[in-house]
Amino acid sequence: MAVRIRKLAKEVRRTPEEVLGVLHALGFGRFRSVEDQVSGPVEAKLRQGLADGVAPLPVEVPDRPTGSSGPAETTLEAMGEGRPDLMATLVPGVTRQGARVPSARSPARAAPPRSRPPQVASPATPPPRPAPSAPPVDVDGEHAALAAERAALESQRRALASERAVFEARQRELEDLRLRLDGRSRALEARDHALQQLDTALTAERAALEAERAAQAGGQAATGSASAGAVPLLDLLEARGLRGADEFDRALVALAGGRHLRDVLWALQVVPADVLTGVVDDKLLLTSGPVPEALGRGAAVVQVAPERADVPGGAALQRALDDLAGALLLHGHRRLLVVGGLPRWQRLLREGLDPRLEVRAVPGGPRAQGAAHDDVAWADVLVLWDVVPTAEADAVYRTAKVLVVRPEGPALRDLLGAITDGLLTA
Repeated sequence: MAVRIRKLAKEVRRTPEEVLGVLHALGFGRFRSVEDQVSGPVEAKLRQGLADGVAPLPVEVPDRPTGSSGPAETTLEAMGEGRPDLMATLVPGVTRQGARVPSARSPARAAPPRSRPPQVASPATPPPRPAPSAPPVDVDGEHAALAAERAALESQRRALASERAVFEARQRELEDLRLRLDGRSRALEARDHALQQLDTALTAERAALEAERAAQAGGQAATGSASAGAVPLLDLLEARGLRGADEFDRALVALAGGRHLRDVLWALQVVPADVLTGVVDDKLLLTSGPVPEALGRGAAVVQVAPERADVPGGAALQRALDDLAGALLLHGHRRLLVVGGLPRWQRLLREGLDPRLEVRAVPGGPRAQGAAHDDVAWADVLVLWDVVPTAEADAVYRTAKVLVVRPEGPALRDLLGAITDGLLTA
């Protein structure tokens, strides 16, 4: 319910000017007179502001007519101060209740109105100065300014969110780049380690070849009498008019293609035999059928019975590789490390096995303790093929928790059988 400011000032024991000043301080600048009425919510905010100690703003209150406080108060005040009765004036013979009735003989004389003594201001108290009026509050302008600031803050927030998204995307790109660089670094370290092992193996192989040559020289001197009647095959080819290794190769291929060597093979002798043995072992490939072009490149492929073939031919080769990959994945093995063996078998395993398997191959030969620790730390299945480990390295291999396989022969079927048997007995 609405209440006048003048009445509300009496209830809160403040002057009307102070009440108006607090209302203006609270943002209610529309109230200008003590006769204005305030609603219930505004009254509650005013009382809360007075309780919180809000300082009133200076407000100029318009002066009210002297001796007049409103229609109701004027009538009551006139009746209380003995002024002429309004009803008696309008209706003759009507008197106020409790007033003396004038005599009929002597007409009543109206008592002269009592005048209030003039109020003289005390010389010690200076007259109150009118409070300066507060400038009107432009509520619409403030709302527009707040809306503009809110829009600017929202724009800045969207800009910051966009910059944050760009920063996070760049951070993810840098993280991916770091992971790729780490992977390349590990690959380079593994390649460097493999090259060091290869250099060690080549050094040992060179020393072995030199020792073998010395032994062959001594053997030739001892068996000179036995081979005194032997004639080198090159001398026979040169005597026929051939010159150079290319012509010698083509001549032998032509003789073999024409099936002319089968009758004289019994007469051919190799001294020393180890020289041709290495060529036969490394370059001659026995297969039971067609083999991939990459496997047969650089090798002399000869088709034999399946039980004597180094590698199965045709679709049987892919089935064997698929069976090996399935067995490894079934047992939870994904890393296969082949140490030693012929390069063509290593290449076949890397290219023919399931891509979910990670296959690495390093040269064989001597194997030290440090290399053995690296092997068992990386691999799930370790193949030691033509490897000569030291006593310390052999102890590492024997106590490792990974599956260690040692094929007995140089053929691929030996490797496949050894891994299959190892998985079955693991």
